[in-house]
Amino acid sequence: KQWYQRRVRVVRDPSVTGRGSFRKRGGILKPTVTIGENNLADIEDPDVESILDILRRRYLNNTFYTFIGDVLIYMPPFSGISMYTDEDVQYYCENNAFDPDLKPHIYSFADRVYSNMLFWKRNQCVIMSGTSGSGKTINTKQFLSYIQSVSGGWDMSVTLKTRLAHLFNVLDCFGSAQTADSIYA
Repeated sequence: KQWYQRRVRVVRDPSVTGRGSFRKRGGILKPTVTIGENNLADIEDPDVESILDILRRRYLNNTFYTFIGDVLIYMPPFSGISMYTDEDVQYYCENNAFDPDLKPHIYSFADRVYSNMLFWKRNQCVIMSGTSGSGKTINTKQFLSYIQSVSGGWDMSVTLKTRLAHLFNVLDCFGSAQTADSIYA
C-alpha cells in the first residue's frame, strides 16, 4: 500500500498538533496535513516503505533535513540551493528549537545542542557521519557558525569564538584531504 492509502498515527498529543484531516481524492484517502514528517520518530508503527516515501517527498520539496528523534538526517541537494542565510540563523535563533513543528535544519539542531549545553551545564557530543560528498564538512561548518553567532553576550564567548575560528581552518584541511574513495573529498 502507498503511504497515503492508510492513516499515519502520531505518538504526539493530538491537542497539541492535531491529527490532520483526510479528504477523499480520486477514491483514495490522502492527508490534507501530513503528520510526523519533521520527526520520523513521531510516526507510530513506521515501515521502511513509508519512511522512504516521506524522505523522497521532502527531498522533492527541497526539504533536505529531517529529524528522527535527536538525530538529524541530511540529504544533500547537489545543487546551488541556498540553505544557510543570515535570515535562517535569525529565524532559528528566535524560535524554540524543541518545537516539534519547527522545520528541521542544521541550525535548529545546533540550537538544541547549544541549549542543552547551557541548561544541563554539560559538554555535548555531535557526530557527523556519512560517505564522501554527503555534506559532513559543510554541515559541521554551519553548525559551528551557528554556535558562534548565538554565543555572543557570554563572558566565554570571545574564547569560544576564537576556538571555533581556529577549528574552521582544521576542518578545511580535513575537508580538502584526499581519501581512498575520492580524490575530491
